[in-house]
Amino acid sequence: MAVCGSTEERHGIILAKSWEAKQMGVKTGMARWQAERLCPGIILVPPRYNEYIKYSKLVRSIYDRYTDQVEPYGIDECWLDVTGSRYLFGSGLEIATKIKESIKKELDLTVSMGVSFNKIFAKFGSDVNTPDNIRIIGRDNFREEIWNNPVSDLIFVGRATTKKLNGYGIRTVGNLAKASPLFLKKILGKNGLVLWKYANGLDTSPVNSCEYVYPAKSISHGTTMTSDITDIEDIRRIILFLSQTIGRHLHQLGLGASSVKIDIRDKDLNWCSFQTSLSFYTQSYLHISNACLDLFMEKYRFTSGIRSISIGVFKLKGTDEPFQLSLFPEDKREEKLIQLDKTVFEIRKRFGKDSIKPLALLDNTKLPSAITSGLPHPISR
Repeated sequence: MAVCGSTEERHGIILAKSWEAKQMGVKTGMARWQAERLCPGIILVPPRYNEYIKYSKLVRSIYDRYTDQVEPYGIDECWLDVTGSRYLFGSGLEIATKIKESIKKELDLTVSMGVSFNKIFAKFGSDVNTPDNIRIIGRDNFREEIWNNPVSDLIFVGRATTKKLNGYGIRTVGNLAKASPLFLKKILGKNGLVLWKYANGLDTSPVNSCEYVYPAKSISHGTTMTSDITDIEDIRRIILFLSQTIGRHLHQLGLGASSVKIDIRDKDLNWCSFQTSLSFYTQSYLHISNACLDLFMEKYRFTSGIRSISIGVFKLKGTDEPFQLSLFPEDKREEKLIQLDKTVFEIRKRFGKDSIKPLALLDNTKLPSAITSGLPHPISR
């Protein structure tokens, strides 16, 4: 079986799959029809986001009993550093066993766990493990455990990187580990050196505590529409809707942005991206929306219907940091817009997300029900 998004709203991709479906070749992110072709008779169920959040929090509460160094990786994965807990609870394997048994007993869930001396190999052990099991990868056996696996099994080696490495005969993690660092840097840039260190067990990145907040470098938000759009008014509404979410996130983080970007995918899945700089830092979703719309109008030419749109902001700076003032009245206007946004966000917080909205968004925006229900969140990187 697998969890699959709504086909009617054009989100019909696999979000999670059972071990049996995985053995048949079903992968996360695969289209529904592909999964049904690989695994005839597969049982598909809709996602229940709130339940996912609920159980993820319950599982994390069990982690917290053993260490305060719990670093989330996505919604259902975490790294735990138990170095300081060994005198209380035993070795890494013993702690992993206790956690697994607690989750099974209290929540009736199974977990796949990897135990290792660094984050990369712990993640690897969890990913390639069998269900409801623990895999140990130590300093003395990681070559035997890992090097014969496909290079794509290593974290941060995506589809494009895998294709490039395979083109140079680097097909396994061992091939990557034995490759020349200078050659990898030449074909992959700095990321090539990082991956070489990962493959050789040289990762030293710490597991951050649960209170640690990663500094955001960019914030983006996007959606696939329920049907292809060709009307500029629909484009304007969608950009306005996405901008509101980004603006709220900027307010929550106390950040301003001085650059915007827009990514567009048409009905034939052709993709293009444009970006531009603003002359000032802003938190206002109206400024962000107008800048993205201007960018779209200037750069994009309709040749077919648009399937999905994503917008983002980058070059972020804290609102308490000094910045260059303008000789013109934009600064005062910006302050008023920020206050207006804060008031709108407070009203929505108290009375619900639909209690106040721009008039343009009262019409059908062709947005899927999931995004209008407030479930997805902008992505900070």
